[in-house]
Amino acid sequence: MKVWLRCKACGFIAEEKELRDVCPACGVPRKMFEPYQHPVSESRRRILDLHLHPVIVHAPQALAFLLLALTALLLLVRGSLQADLAASVRIMAVCLPVTIAAALASGIIDARVRFRRVGTPILKKKIAIGALFGIISLALPPIAWLQPADSAGTAVTLLVLEGMLLACSAVLGKMGVRLLDARFPG
Repeated sequence: MKVWLRCKACGFIAEEKELRDVCPACGVPRKMFEPYQHPVSESRRRILDLHLHPVIVHAPQALAFLLLALTALLLLVRGSLQADLAASVRIMAVCLPVTIAAALASGIIDARVRFRRVGTPILKKKIAIGALFGIISLALPPIAWLQPADSAGTAVTLLVLEGMLLACSAVLGKMGVRLLDARFPG
């Protein structure tokens, strides 16, 4: 059976056999660690330790930011660089809804394992904002592919939508951070 220790200074949790002389998170001596009992079963912990949702959720966040940056550049450049940027925006506009769907699915799985249900107030809000994030993202591909991507009107429309996506992403991130310290139901 695994023996777990928790740093009294920062709360970092480590398996005893993997712990060296100091806390890898904050650097205090090993003597600052105390025995720790995980509040969730081994099978749930194995799933949570994969960190699927926190890893997957970074893809749509990065794409939303990059889309905004590249679309803004579309307004500033001309010629072949503008055509290359427009092609990049088109491709990323198609990829974004797929990554959002993966993040939403992994979030629901994570919530079911972590909290045993997805009906808590904060999770309901996260799902609603995540759905809004996805719906807005679905508007990007038709605009990016069917309108002249190098036109100022198309770029401005995309910028407005991408700004909304970035706002959704920021709100979702802040809500997710608040859940990191939530206690696990047994």
